[in-house]
Amino acid sequence: MWQPHNKLKTKIITKNLDSIPFDEAARVWQEAANQAVERAVGDLTLAYDAEYKKRLARVEAALGSVEASFEGNAEIPYDPPTLAPEDLASIRLAAGNAALKEQFLKAYSIPAFGVSILDQLMVLLSKHKLNTLGSDGKISGLEYLNDNFDKKNMYHVGMYRFLMYDTRGDYLPKQTQEPSKKYCTLVPLILYAHKLYNNVPYSSWDRDTLHYVVNKNLCQAMLSDPSAPLAAELAATEGDDQLAKLNKLATALGSDDFWGYGADKLLELRELGLRMGSSTTSEIKDRNPASTYSLYRLGDTVLRSFGALTRIMMLQTWCAHPSNRTKYMILDPKAWDTVPPPLVAADVFVTTPYVHRDTSAAIRLKKPTPIDNAPW
Repeated sequence: MWQPHNKLKTKIITKNLDSIPFDEAARVWQEAANQAVERAVGDLTLAYDAEYKKRLARVEAALGSVEASFEGNAEIPYDPPTLAPEDLASIRLAAGNAALKEQFLKAYSIPAFGVSILDQLMVLLSKHKLNTLGSDGKISGLEYLNDNFDKKNMYHVGMYRFLMYDTRGDYLPKQTQEPSKKYCTLVPLILYAHKLYNNVPYSSWDRDTLHYVVNKNLCQAMLSDPSAPLAAELAATEGDDQLAKLNKLATALGSDDFWGYGADKLLELRELGLRMGSSTTSEIKDRNPASTYSLYRLGDTVLRSFGALTRIMMLQTWCAHPSNRTKYMILDPKAWDTVPPPLVAADVFVTTPYVHRDTSAAIRLKKPTPIDNAPW
């Protein structure tokens, strides 16, 4: 993979990709992640030790013992708990990204050059080697990572951490507007580079290994099933015999009308989510769907199990609003390359086609170095 001509050791950077210290991003992420795991394991062990001593004291009192080893005895084995792999990964990700925000994005003023940096990164990524090693001959995210990023190269690792960072708003202001729109949170960056420059559809990527090349929150949205709650709700309908339930379910799930919900139902949910204020006061305000990210009051609805990005896609708010969206955003979790019809025809204000404006210069790439395993 391409290497920078120089790695600056100061906090003075420019929009040129050569000046971005991705190796520093890798270092701060790794250190914070390791420290967070150490603290979590230490806290877990301390809590276990305290409880173990109490249990041991109770046994000793019952047996009339005057002395016992802390490491355990025949009555109570000393077996401190360990964190599950998924918990460790979650702790590392949260701590690493928090450090990346404070010690890399803010410290090096990345928001001032966010769009330019991504423009250049898209050119780099578009030169990466693709594969057909995923299920059904699709592109394996794991093999892509192995082929194109060197886990022993801190610059590569830091670049990967940056690309996989969840909160894109920390370095891209006003994502519903140009020029940030083309890289908004609904755009899978690595996949986007290949769709934009190589005409590789998002649907060409393997679902099972998608999490290696798409950041966590967007990946979860892409793998969600909008129809699942509807199917469960219909299956639990009282008063219908089993055959009637099956017929209703088949009709709903076979419908192309917004995953079986229909526009009216989703608009009703959108109106609810956009509402601010208390129902007991006269201060209720309806926010603009084209500029609203956070949707409220949906915890007791059929959308309660979905994350923020899935709700945004389904209810067509924020970047997914018809006046903001582009064909490069993920707008349908079940059809990644599809642009759904607007819930309301009047929502469409933009009639000019979207054009990606590339501000990067031509960049020469070095041959990628394979790695043994990933992610790091």
